[in-house]
Amino acid sequence: MAGRAGWSLTAERVVKSPDGLDLSALLDRIESEMGNAAREVQWTMNGTLAEIGIHFPKLRKRAIAIGEKLGI
Repeated sequence: MAGRAGWSLTAERVVKSPDGLDLSALLDRIESEMGNAAREVQWTMNGTLAEIGIHFPKLRKRAIAIGEKLGI
């Protein structure tokens, strides 16, 4: 799932079929990898981050904090 396509599919799954996804682990991975990813990959990782924050209020503060920390 390192590339744009993988993150795009993950963002779609977060919205449409999140059952079975470990959203906290996804946030951990985004936080640790997005800063060093290629710009194109950053864009889709950021989309996944946004979808998690939008659709899961309990994770919203963390998603916003990650976005602000990375500034992407």
